[in-house]
Amino acid sequence: MKEAFYRNYIGFGINIVSKYLKIHGLIKEKGIKYHLPVIKAKIPLSKESVEEVEEFVHALLVLRVSVFLISKYILSYIMILIQKISNFRMGLSLIYRVL
Repeated sequence: MKEAFYRNYIGFGINIVSKYLKIHGLIKEKGIKYHLPVIKAKIPLSKESVEEVEEFVHALLVLRVSVFLISKYILSYIMILIQKISNFRMGLSLIYRVL
């Protein structure tokens, strides 16, 4: 399941339109890209209700978690590449020793 998610997940986007913060995701499934809304919150620029401020804070928390997860995925991908390069170099050194 996790591998399928990584294979199909493309990323997320942030739009600030007028007084709203919109976060959306982009997912690829069977070659088709879907643009899906994740959350929309009003940016509290003046005296707003408690609910609007809570909604905005929730949107910022969603954004923080999204950035963390994408960073973690990129880091794990880089670690896999480093491991493959290391294994390739070890293989080359063994071949040169034989020759």
